[in-house]
Amino acid sequence: MSKENSIDQLRFFLKEMFQFNANDLDFGIYRIYNLKRKEIENFIDGKDKQCLEPIILETLNELNLKSIESFRNAITEYLIDNKKAALAKDIDGNYNKIKQLIIDYEEDERKKVRQLENLEKGKDTVEITDEIKDKIYNHILGYFEMYYSNGDFGYNNRSRNLYKVPYEADYDGNDTMFHWKHKGSLYIKTGNSFNAIKFKLKLLDREFELRLETNEKSKEEEVARNNNKDNKLKHYKFNRFEEKNGVTRIIFNLSDASTTKADLFKSLFKEVFKSKEKLDNYLFVDDKPVFNDLTDDYDKVDEGKVKGIGALRVNRKTLLKKVNKNFERDSKIEIITENGQDRFSDKILETLYNIDQKLNSFYIGNDSDYFIHENLQEFLTQEKERYIKNHILSDLKSILDGKLDNTTIIIAKAFDLVTSRIIEFLSAIEEFQKKLFTMKKKVVESEYCLTIDNIDEKYYKEILENKAQITEWENLFSVKVKTLADLKAQPTLVLDTKFFKQKDGSNPFKDKILAEIENLDERTNGLLINSENYQGLIFLLDKYNKQVTGIYIDPPYNTGGDGFVYKDHFKHSSWLAMIDNRVRLSKHLLKDSGVLISSIDDHEDSSLTTLFKSVFGISNFVGKLIVIRSEGGGLAKQMVIGHDYALVFANDISVFTPLKKPKDIRGKIIEKDSKEYWIEEDWLRREFGKYGTCLYDEIEEVKGIEKKKEIDEGIKNGIYQLITKQNGDVIVGRLRLIEEDGSKFYTILKHLNADGKDDLKKLGLDNQFSFPKPLSLLNELIKGATFFKVMEKKYILDYFAGSGTTGHAIIDLNRDDSGNRKYILCEMGSYFNAATKPRIQKAIYSKNWSDGTPVDNNGSFKHIFRYLVLEQYEDVLNAIEAYEGEIPKNLPLKYLYKPELNKINSTLDLSKPFSNKIRYGQPTKEGFVDLVDTYNYLQGYEVKSIKTYTIHKKYYKVVETADTLAIWRDIALGEDDSKAIKEIAEKYPEATRVEVNYDFNILATLKDRQLQVGKRLLDINIIHADIFNQ
Repeated sequence: MSKENSIDQLRFFLKEMFQFNANDLDFGIYRIYNLKRKEIENFIDGKDKQCLEPIILETLNELNLKSIESFRNAITEYLIDNKKAALAKDIDGNYNKIKQLIIDYEEDERKKVRQLENLEKGKDTVEITDEIKDKIYNHILGYFEMYYSNGDFGYNNRSRNLYKVPYEADYDGNDTMFHWKHKGSLYIKTGNSFNAIKFKLKLLDREFELRLETNEKSKEEEVARNNNKDNKLKHYKFNRFEEKNGVTRIIFNLSDASTTKADLFKSLFKEVFKSKEKLDNYLFVDDKPVFNDLTDDYDKVDEGKVKGIGALRVNRKTLLKKVNKNFERDSKIEIITENGQDRFSDKILETLYNIDQKLNSFYIGNDSDYFIHENLQEFLTQEKERYIKNHILSDLKSILDGKLDNTTIIIAKAFDLVTSRIIEFLSAIEEFQKKLFTMKKKVVESEYCLTIDNIDEKYYKEILENKAQITEWENLFSVKVKTLADLKAQPTLVLDTKFFKQKDGSNPFKDKILAEIENLDERTNGLLINSENYQGLIFLLDKYNKQVTGIYIDPPYNTGGDGFVYKDHFKHSSWLAMIDNRVRLSKHLLKDSGVLISSIDDHEDSSLTTLFKSVFGISNFVGKLIVIRSEGGGLAKQMVIGHDYALVFANDISVFTPLKKPKDIRGKIIEKDSKEYWIEEDWLRREFGKYGTCLYDEIEEVKGIEKKKEIDEGIKNGIYQLITKQNGDVIVGRLRLIEEDGSKFYTILKHLNADGKDDLKKLGLDNQFSFPKPLSLLNELIKGATFFKVMEKKYILDYFAGSGTTGHAIIDLNRDDSGNRKYILCEMGSYFNAATKPRIQKAIYSKNWSDGTPVDNNGSFKHIFRYLVLEQYEDVLNAIEAYEGEIPKNLPLKYLYKPELNKINSTLDLSKPFSNKIRYGQPTKEGFVDLVDTYNYLQGYEVKSIKTYTIHKKYYKVVETADTLAIWRDIALGEDDSKAIKEIAEKYPEATRVEVNYDFNILATLKDRQLQVGKRLLDINIIHADIFNQ
């Protein structure tokens, strides 16, 4: 191979590794590469000293000289030791004398051989031939090919086949060890489709943007994001072309059928390019389209791969073969290679091919998820050293005999230095990605849903005037609300504060109703988070660390038909990495006495059990519940599988309370003398037998005066309790101790896993999920995990919330036994609004539903839940702005993205905390960062109240926690509003600390930065923007 070919091949591969070859795209992960494209391409192609080829050549010459110098130094030292130092002054001139000296006077044969070799190797420089350069280029290429594949770094088929993957780093001394390919990598769930893709056609020197817009038909649909499942409207209908800021926009709407590529291309050439060229010879062969259109099942998963990916793409050779059928021999189109890149000799076909590539990316996006290596530099450096030993210095006998040739040493050293430089570039990119993915995201929407019976009737008139809210009630609950009487008759109607939000982001109505709710967090029954679950879990860490009683998850089963798309043939490894990342995060949220329960089937049962044992420890494995289905075959292809599993792991088995199953608990639970009892209401009826009464007033008539006295004495002693029913009847309830009425779980749960879709059908949500978990199963598991002291606050977390069964079960359980369980649900993308949130709203309104219609409004009274929409990783990527300044030449590469990171960290303006705009979501929309709620979660605050005040025409929002007031307002630098701050603080006598955003007049404080409020001294703290950059 010639020097030109070997260096060109290496350059081509490096550009592919840095995502430059095939992508002129400017969305998502490509933005990270493109931000430093100039610097990286200059390194690959440039000619100055810091560039690839010059570094290699300079390194070779430098190492060559150093190597000769080392041999000469050895000879000089030998001559000095033998009192012949004069000969060392001119080793080349005295070569023969020195050689003869060694032969004649050195008695030690081994020393004699070594010194003669030193003399020989130190005589001349090694000629840096093209062959040596080729070896280095090819070693660098071979090394990176072993660890890079399709955008990810790690062991691939090539490295696995060359030598066994080492496990020493993970081994902890146990007799077994669980390992998988992507262990140590962060699994990134990316958007499958994109709201907009910008690209440049170099051939035409024009910029284009493929953009999705919502219309009336699709306004309730969102593009599936973060690997969500089906939307009803999943095709792309061409709408129009428009020019904006020098970019040609091609606008699409979601539809039930896509515009064909042939029709789109014809319109593009006619309307935009103003071309009269007939395109049929490029678009059709034998009346069949050359470019592949979207099929109806393009988004379905088969054997772990999205069907539409392969079906859409057409490679150059296939396209050329088809199109050339339409051309005569003398006008056949060819593929030309220039600078290592292929293109068609025909400009029209090249243009069509390039647009088709971008269109496919727009339609389907990334065909799989990818990984961020948690320590890429350490991994590649370790493997670089292994490569040198196994592939460059592989002749062990020569090394042991001291006969390794100088050329091999120079190649090894040059490879080491140059590869290290490339690794620095790669590590800088990977660390920047990791920082963006793991940073705590901001709240972009924060709203409350609460039943009407939480709201004072003085606000009912304003509610009735909100048409959007009235319409939602009709859609969700099939109820028409027109009058105050209608509202009063429906206490469990769920009001959503989003319908009262103003265009500027303010929500005066929400301010008013929340201000009247004391102990707000304590009164709030649940939290829903619309976010990819890794981002959601990181967000929850500060507030719920060691607070969660139980975690239930129903993750994708990795069967190929459940929405989980893996990167490559290592499908089990990809799936394990996804689960491992999230379970390890969620473990921090569990109390020491807490429990994790996970549903799974046979497909990944073994791997998941082993993974959980590595996370929680083998000793914390409580057991495996077998959940028997009443019928159906699930996802199996060969046999009808009649069961799933529920894996149960304690966080710390030494303080774990075993799961309990109630024997016959059927009544309300109360607490008495620090013990919990349930009230059995029908015991008296059974005791009276055929008389069948349990009314207190009838006891004497039925059983006589003595029985009446016995009951009265039992009431006095707390054995019985009088209960007044809704119809006015008074019955006698018997108190039964809960701990005596519970039994341990049997490992087989029968007939609890077949009616999940039936549950959704009753609610009118049955078209959303294929395999939802049933309410009966979740009731059983959650009741078992919270069996004792149900009156105490217990958080239950589900970060694969899906249709919201976990939240629904908790609402029903609390309604039945007056428990204080609180749900935290995390669900991503469009499922959240299509199923998760509506299900919770419906479960609150009524317990009883049929075909989407409530049977009654016997719901959950005085219920409140809040929901948050979080900024996502893709939102951060899409908001990155390139640094326009010059990067210092000698800047360490680990700081390559420091300007961009600084820009991200400086985007918030805390002087105007209610006006920070942000673009987020798919399709992209503009909103406002909710700094107040973001801060509350970052600080882990338990919020007692949120009130607003207007003082001197200035708006103040005040968050009260246990001992701290966080006061937010618009404030100019140097402005003094200390009097207003003191006035507010006077209203909160329990506060010992005040926090204010951006600035405060220090002159208004005492020398210890304390604020004098009446007789109290309050610590004062200024909230700065860096708190939001964790």
